[in-house]
Amino acid sequence: EAPDDPVVRVKGLARRVELHAIGGVRDIRQAEAWALEAVEQPGDVPAVDRHEALQALAWTRALRGIPIDDLTGRQALLDPPGLVVYRTLNRIALLRTAWRGDLDRAREGFHLLGQEAEARGEYWSQAAVALHLVEIDLRAGACDAVAAGMEAPDLTADQEIFLPPIVLRCSALLAAMRGDRGEAGRLAAEAVTAAELVGMRWDILFAGVADGLGALAGGDAAHAAQALGEVWRYTCDEEIDEPGAFPVAPDLVEALVALDRRDEADAVLARLADLSERQEHPWGRISVRRCHALLQLARRREEDTAVEDLGEAAAAYWRLGLHHDAARTLLALGRAQRARGVVVQSQ
Repeated sequence: EAPDDPVVRVKGLARRVELHAIGGVRDIRQAEAWALEAVEQPGDVPAVDRHEALQALAWTRALRGIPIDDLTGRQALLDPPGLVVYRTLNRIALLRTAWRGDLDRAREGFHLLGQEAEARGEYWSQAAVALHLVEIDLRAGACDAVAAGMEAPDLTADQEIFLPPIVLRCSALLAAMRGDRGEAGRLAAEAVTAAELVGMRWDILFAGVADGLGALAGGDAAHAAQALGEVWRYTCDEEIDEPGAFPVAPDLVEALVALDRRDEADAVLARLADLSERQEHPWGRISVRRCHALLQLARRREEDTAVEDLGEAAAAYWRLGLHHDAARTLLALGRAQRARGVVVQSQ
């Protein structure tokens, strides 16, 4: 509504992107167009507002699986005064690193950001970094570290920063990792209710991930396929092309294979494979190998190769620190070997 005021225009577009792409996790391509318009807006715009537009564009591109190195370079050139750690593009770049499966590098980077935030006295930034470290440990399946992180002072001192939906969805994921299906489902439902009150789709999606993983751990493939399938379809519809942002594909394939819904599993695998190759995605490529092996075993094709692929996928996950994914893959490998009457040493 203010086309002749470049500052207001940039601010408005950037905030619109924040509401759609980050809070709502929707309209990602349209949000990217708004963000690009803000970034390219001519006129006399302060560096801090230019940077807000860059941050908006970085979020949309990260969710689409597009590198943001060029944007971090532009941030350095802008050098906006008073830029807090929470608002740096480095935070988004490190999240993208975690989504791609390089947990050690992401963890190290966030520890450095946390130290910087603490030195500056930026409480909000410290809380954000502490949350991201918990999220990394959840991806790693490091349950004790997650439990300790959830009790960290940075996350418990002020509920205005660590909002209830975030606490609940992280707690639900932790319960799922521990195999407590009932607790995972209960906490996931509470997370959805709390997130709907504040319009945080991000937490709703991860609550669905937790619900599905808990069901899968409890042997309920039907419920797992429903919960994980809803998350997968949503990300497809909204063109969230970063497969690791909401990482459900391999577990969804496992659930669909267990239900003998192989055509659906093929479709998930095909999209995962396409995205992973185009993005040279480490986690995605390993997950493709895992999913393909599961389908080959279900169809009783090239079973020796499929069993070997499961073992190598588990080892590759382990090298990246993705211990939960490695464990699920080893479980599938053990089941395959048992079905074939193979006696093996414990892994």
